Formats: sequence, C-alpha cells, structure tokens
Amino acid sequence: MAVGRDNDINETAAPPIVVISAGDVRGIGPEVLLKALGRGEFEGALRPLITGPVAAVKMQALEIWPDGVYPPLVAEALESVLDIALDGEFPAGIGTIKDLRKALAANEALAGRWAGRAVERAVELVANGRAHSLVTAPIDKHALNLGGYSFP
Repeated sequence: MAVGRDNDINETAAPPIVVISAGDVRGIGPEVLLKALGRGEFEGALRPLITGPVAAVKMQALEIWPDGVYPPLVAEALESVLDIALDGEFPAGIGTIKDLRKALAANEALAGRWAGRAVERAVELVANGRAHSLVTAPIDKHALNLGGYSFP
C-alpha cells in the first residue's frame, strides 16, 4: 500500500524512510536522536532522514564521536540532513554545539523557529509520500511559541 499522495514510496523495496526532526538544538534533541541511531538497534529496519539545522546536527555528532567515525546509521543520516536554517540565520563564528547553545541562550525564538520548521518539513515529507513516518526529538514548547508557533 502506497503512503501519501505522491505514491513515491515502494514499501517492498527497502526499509521505511523515517523522518526525524532534530528538536531543540539548545537541548537534548539532536543528542538523543543521534545516540538512538548510533546504538545499532535500527540498522536494516529504517532509513533515517533528519530535518533540522544541518550544521547543528553535525556539530552534535562530532561532540558524541570526536574522531568523526560514526556508526553506520548515523553516517547515513548525516549524509542527508534536510537543512531548515535560512541563509544568514546561523550565528557566525560558531564551531561547536556548546558554542551554539550559548549563542542561542539569548535567542530562544530562533531555536523555536528551527524546531518548528523541522517539524513542518517532516510533516510535509510524510504527507507528500516521501517518508513513511516521523519522529520528533525533544522540543522546548516555550521556544516554539517564541518562534511563532502557537502551541498550548
């Protein structure tokens, strides 16, 4: 049975595509999703597709695996992160995830916009039949509200 309107997914050809929003990059979102993928439990069971600010996700991966040698599913996911950060939005001079978290401590709205955009893009991919399902990493609902997304 095809998923979504575009019918782009052939469910018998390969494991399902699971789109994962990166969550709040100031917190544990990217760390949780990368560590979960890195455990090896999902290898062969899914094809991960991350939505979020690509630089932040890659910085988080380097914090977890400083040698840059990633578990296979993490490496696969890092190759295809769908960037939701707009041009000029990423703070300048940031080299590590810790630096980014410090910079975003004063800009909760930007963190909220990124988290909201990541979820929107993930929903779009599933609705259009380009992914089977979605998972969201932890999101700060206060930041989401500041970023322009009304959430109770």
